[in-house]
Amino acid sequence: MSPYAKRGAIVSDFYNQSSVVHTIESIFGASPEAQLYAMAPVMSTCFTSTPDLTPFKAVPNIVPLCEMNPKKKAAVDGEEAPLAFDFSRPDLADEDDLNRVLWHDAMGEGSPYPAELAGSHGTGLAALGLKLDERVVKDEDDD
Repeated sequence: MSPYAKRGAIVSDFYNQSSVVHTIESIFGASPEAQLYAMAPVMSTCFTSTPDLTPFKAVPNIVPLCEMNPKKKAAVDGEEAPLAFDFSRPDLADEDDLNRVLWHDAMGEGSPYPAELAGSHGTGLAALGLKLDERVVKDEDDD
């Protein structure tokens, strides 16, 4: 929070922790301590030269901080399923189940899983007016 922060602005520039350090160094007139900081972009698009002294509005906490997080469950097609995927080696997790969990996590409950496009190696392409490149060589472990 700063009176010099641009309020209501959406800044799409890429910044990381090195940018934060370089910005702080720049504000205080210090030279960068390392080449990593010197090469990081200064976060100038996040700030304005004219301060806005309007008080910030605090958002009250709605999550009890004294409670532990509940056991994580994934909602798959409206049903909760325990997250019990085996990631000890590659390709042990069921592909369809994992894709459904990832879909619902990214898209939310209101977006139905596109089962007609599920599966590997071209399933669902015809419905989109596409076809699999026949030059693609199937691996021996492909189903």
